[in-house]
Amino acid sequence: MSRWFDTRRVMMADEVEARFKVRPKPCPFCASRGVGLYMGPLPHVSCLACGADGPLADEGTRDDNEYRQYQAILKWNQRIAP
Repeated sequence: MSRWFDTRRVMMADEVEARFKVRPKPCPFCASRGVGLYMGPLPHVSCLACGADGPLADEGTRDDNEYRQYQAILKWNQRIAP
């Protein structure tokens, strides 16, 4: 696994599943299960093996970061491999 990411800002898949009750699917590009939720101001799921990033959560009208994190996980899980 690559170490280009900041581990203080990435929640790994096991913790994501425990907190949000949904597990991020493996990377659609490299099939790695090493994915995590980036916890910054624009949450998204990233593959820690190949560096693929998932779609950003829509900000919409909600200023709730936990809601945006949950939406980012759902969007990642809807992705289709190229």
